[in-house]
Amino acid sequence: MKALKWVGIGVGGFAAVIGAIFAAVFVLTAGPAGAATEFLKMVNEDRYEDAYQATTPQFRKEVPLQKFREAVRLRGLESVSWHSRGISTGTGATLEGTLKLRDGSTAAVIVKLEKIEGAWKVYSVVMRRNGAS
Repeated sequence: MKALKWVGIGVGGFAAVIGAIFAAVFVLTAGPAGAATEFLKMVNEDRYEDAYQATTPQFRKEVPLQKFREAVRLRGLESVSWHSRGISTGTGATLEGTLKLRDGSTAAVIVKLEKIEGAWKVYSVVMRRNGAS
């Protein structure tokens, strides 16, 4: 009976450590996830200038506003869910998620961000429509 008690304590302790790791990842990636979600909402609402300002200076140097307006199209965004979040070197983040659109379709999205002067800025966005769900 004592051995079973120690196994239970060990399993419980392991579960607590795993839970703490997942909680830490969510806390550390809350900033990038919020910035990426807000960026996608701005694009969906045709707030291209605001969305453009939410990108990195390097992105704006490489892509003029007019080209950005033509390339970035998103209509009917209902929700965003991030299923993969990662931070590298404390200043870069990559998020992978799914966009749910009002017409019932979904789109896979990958957003890369950089932390510049304390704010998360979008460096690249790749979207692929998946069709009706």
